[in-house]
Amino acid sequence: MYSHQDFLAESDVSRETYDDFMRWYEVLQKWNRRINLVSQTAMEEFWRRHALDSWQLQAHIPQEARLILDMGSGAGFPGLALSIACKYKGQGRVFLTESVTKKTHFLKTIIRDCQLPAHVWSGRIEDFTEAEARVIVGKSTVNSPIFAQSINQTIDQATDLAPAQAVVQHADGGGRAIKQTFCDVISARAFAPLPRLLTYAHPFWHKDTLGLFLKGENVSKELTEAKKYWKFNVEEIESRSQALGLILKVTDLTPL
Repeated sequence: MYSHQDFLAESDVSRETYDDFMRWYEVLQKWNRRINLVSQTAMEEFWRRHALDSWQLQAHIPQEARLILDMGSGAGFPGLALSIACKYKGQGRVFLTESVTKKTHFLKTIIRDCQLPAHVWSGRIEDFTEAEARVIVGKSTVNSPIFAQSINQTIDQATDLAPAQAVVQHADGGGRAIKQTFCDVISARAFAPLPRLLTYAHPFWHKDTLGLFLKGENVSKELTEAKKYWKFNVEEIESRSQALGLILKVTDLTPL
C-alpha cells in the first residue's frame, strides 16, 4: 500500500510541508470516526489518490498567482494542498468553497491548526456566481489586471467571504498597492462535469486566469460537450497519481 513515506519521497516536499499533510491526515481520520467526511476507501488511499493527486497541481501554479479559487473543496482536495503550497512559498491565498456544513467546519479546523493562508466560503458556488461575482475589469500600467469594484473588507479580515468579495493587495512595479478581486487560478477535483465547471468558473475568470481541473477517464467526452458552449485552450497533462487521470490546464475561456 502506498504510504506517507512514499508520498514524502515522491512529492519531494520539505519536512515542514509533510508535517502539515500529516496533521491533515490525522485530523481527517479522527473526524471520520464520528462524522462521515470521506469513505473508508478514501482514507486508505489518502496518500496517493488524494494527497499526491492534489499536490501535483502546485507545480502548475504561476509564480505570480495571488488568489486561487477551489470549487467544491470537500475534505480539502485539492484546496488544502494548494494552501499548504502557498504557505511555504510565502505567497498566495486560497478560497475554498463547500456547501456541506460538516466539511466546512473540518476545512476551517485544518486551516487554523496549520495556519494556512486560506478561507472557506460556506455555500454553493452557484449561489454567488452571478450576483456577487460581477466585477469590473480594468488595466494597470504594469500589465497587471485591476478590478475597479470597491470592497471594504480585506481578505485578512475575512472568514466567510465569497471569492468575488476578497481583496488581495500586492505591489506593482512602482510599489503601489493593487486591489485584485478576480482569481488567478481556479481549481476543482471530482466536483462537476467540465461544461458545468466552466459555467461556475466563468464569473471569476479574467483573460489571464488559469483553470486546473483534475479529471478521469471520461475527460474526452466532457471536453467534447464543453466545446459546444465554450471556447478555450486546453493542455492535457498525465496525472502522477492515477493511470487514467489527467490534469486539464484551461486558458482563454469565453462563451460561444
